[in-house]
Amino acid sequence: STLLPTEANGLCGFHTSIKEEGETFYYAMGKNGTLYIYDGNMTTPALDSVTITDICEENKLGMSSTEDGILLFSEHTQKVYSVDSHEDGVYHVHSSWDVSRFIGSGNMAQTMVGLEPLIK
Repeated sequence: STLLPTEANGLCGFHTSIKEEGETFYYAMGKNGTLYIYDGNMTTPALDSVTITDICEENKLGMSSTEDGILLFSEHTQKVYSVDSHEDGVYHVHSSWDVSRFIGSGNMAQTMVGLEPLIK
């Protein structure tokens, strides 16, 4: 993607989040393991970036919207990360959990899918 910086080494995954207020955010995961966050205008450079892991392979991750950011799963690390921003607008890894917490000890996951109700 032309929006990603060269050091991203290509696109690993992409997620669009539309908030209740109508704001749109785009989350682009680079193959370098860094998550790039863009606002609805997709202006360059990225609004912010957060390094999650040292590598990301296509189709081996998952992203799902949350109130203030996203949940991101990495097969490489077998972790689920909560990435968000608060009043200061700086994105960061808020929390992370081993995937075994959700699917049982000794089990591994390849991807994650998140579902959100259309009507709240």
